Amino acid sequence: MRRGYLLPVMGVFYRKDKLELLESGNFWLSETPEKPGSMSWGVNLPRLVTWGQFERVADSFRFCFYDTHFPHRAQVSVALEQLSARLRFDVVGCPE
Repeated sequence: MRRGYLLPVMGVFYRKDKLELLESGNFWLSETPEKPGSMSWGVNLPRLVTWGQFERVADSFRFCFYDTHFPHRAQVSVALEQLSARLRFDVVGCPE
């Protein structure tokens, strides 16, 4: 808990018969993404990004999937800029 709030959970559901999870992790959508529960840009709740690197069973195609919930206020533009700076959309790379 942080300030009386439960920290967010970002579940990713997928079919294990279609995809293999190779790596996964989380980072916080803030100026200190490695610090659990960290907040920046005037948001009132912490924002978490959950990522997974998957491989499609049928043809070994690899990709990364990112899941988050952006703020609904004006801070979203700053949050989007920060997120896009952290994400790598190449086929084999995911955040460390």
